[in-house]
Amino acid sequence: MRLHDILDAVRDERQNQDDEWGVQNHPSTGSSTPGQRVDDYGRLADCYKEVNTDLVKAGRLGWDTILLEEVYEALAEHDPQRRVDELIQVAAVALAEVDMLMRQDFGIELPE
Repeated sequence: MRLHDILDAVRDERQNQDDEWGVQNHPSTGSSTPGQRVDDYGRLADCYKEVNTDLVKAGRLGWDTILLEEVYEALAEHDPQRRVDELIQVAAVALAEVDMLMRQDFGIELPE
């Protein structure tokens, strides 16, 4: 499997979601008390930044906390363009873990 195959799989999954649920237009900040929720996400993002710093020092950083930090940063963002930028970072981290799994578990090198 190559990088374009993974991106094709992501595109196919998006199509499956649209086929099942239709085009979705949910609020970006959540449906209940959006201001408070965004503030909570910001605090969680800060918490995960600290956790990741500690895990780096301990040599125990994992994809779970990296991804959660990026997700909470995206959810905490008020500005639409910056939120898009953060969500792209979420996707990139997820693809980085897929890349690692492909190399380690399946012996497949993805192109740079």
